[in-house]
Amino acid sequence: EMSKFTLERVSEYTWKIVEDDQFGQYPFFYVVMCADKCVVIDTGCGTQNCREFIELNVNTARKPYLVICTHCHFDHIGGNHFFADSPIYMGSANQVFTKNWELNSLGAARGCVVKDFAVAKWLNEGDKIYFDDKNQTDDKCFEVVFTPGHTPDGISLYANFDKRIFVGDIIYPFTVVHVDCLGSDPKQFVAGLTKLSAFIEDKQKLLKSAPTQPQTEAPQATQPTPEVTPEPQQPPPRPVATLTQQQQDTINGFCATLDLNLANLKTTFDVEALMTVADWDIAAAVEFYLSSMDSLAAMFPPKPPEPSGAQVKVAPQAAPTPSDGIKLSCGHIESNLDPSAVTEMLGLVQCIAAKAVEPVSVDDGYGEYTNNHFSVMLPLKAEFN
Repeated sequence: EMSKFTLERVSEYTWKIVEDDQFGQYPFFYVVMCADKCVVIDTGCGTQNCREFIELNVNTARKPYLVICTHCHFDHIGGNHFFADSPIYMGSANQVFTKNWELNSLGAARGCVVKDFAVAKWLNEGDKIYFDDKNQTDDKCFEVVFTPGHTPDGISLYANFDKRIFVGDIIYPFTVVHVDCLGSDPKQFVAGLTKLSAFIEDKQKLLKSAPTQPQTEAPQATQPTPEVTPEPQQPPPRPVATLTQQQQDTINGFCATLDLNLANLKTTFDVEALMTVADWDIAAAVEFYLSSMDSLAAMFPPKPPEPSGAQVKVAPQAAPTPSDGIKLSCGHIESNLDPSAVTEMLGLVQCIAAKAVEPVSVDDGYGEYTNNHFSVMLPLKAEFN
C-alpha cells in the first residue's frame, strides 16, 4: 500500500509529517525525538497507521511514545488509537468539550470516524514536559500555553530546546483559520493570540539575554532528509528567462506556502508545468501538489538541468542548520512560521473589529476576511471585547 505520509526534518530534534488524507485537510503533525521518549504532537486523520510510519523513518530505536494533541479536531486526533498503549495528553481548559470528540471533532461532518482513545493526563497552563525525565531541567522542556479560540481546548507547546512553538490551528498562513466551528469564540481567539504574542516576546527576550550554549547532539534517525546545497563558488540558480516576474513570484509563494526548496523540487518534477495546470494560482497549486504528491514526477517530468547557474547536489545531512529565533510550527501549511505572524493576525482582527476590512466572501452569517497573507472566518456579528 502506498504511503499517505511525507516526511521532512525541520530541525535538529523535529520532523514534520504531512498526511495525504481523503478529507482534504492535509494536516501537519510532528515528531520530536527526546532523550528518553518520542513525543508525537497531533496524529492526523488516521487514514493510515502513522505509528508504523514513524517507527520506520524516525523512531527506529523504538523509544516509548508520548502523544500530545493541540485540540480535539479529527485531523489532529484521528491517529490517536494507534498509540493505545502510550500516554496521550490534552489541554484541560474544557474537558467536557474535549471528551465529546464524537461531535466536537467535526469528523462526522466529513465522514471520518474518530476511534476511541483515553486521555492519560489533562495539561494545565504552564505545565512542563521534560526532554529527559531522568534529568529534569527547565532549560530543556516543553511548556504548555492555552491558546483557545479555534476551539476552547486549544493549546500550544513551546519546546525551548528547539526554539519552536507548536501552535495547532490557532494560526497558519495562506488559507483560512476557522473561528466558525463548534466551540469557536472570537473573544477567546483574540485573547489566545494576545497571550501567545506576549509569551513569544518574553521568550525572545530570554534568548537574547542568555549566554551562548554549546550544541547538544540530538537523537538521530537512520534516514536523514536530503538537503540541496549549491556547488561552492558558484552563483545561485537563475529563474528561467521565459518566466515573468509575477510568475516567478507565484512559484516562490507556492514554495513558501509548503515550506519547500525550489531547487530540490525542480529535480523531482516540472514546477512550471504544475503551475500552468493550476492556472498560476497558489491555492490551486498547493491543493494539486498535496493531493498528487506520489504521481507528480510521472505527470510533470523534471526538466534537464540548466547549463548555467549552480549545479544541484543532493547530499544527506543530519539536520538543518538551527535558526536564530523562535519559529512557529502550525497544524497546516507552515512548519517554520516567523512569530511576527501572530502580530500580523492580531492586526487583521483589529481591522475587522474596527470595520476597516470587508469580508471577501459571506456564507450563512460568517465572513472570510484576509490581508492576502492571513485569512480568518468569523461570524459577521463577532464581538471581540
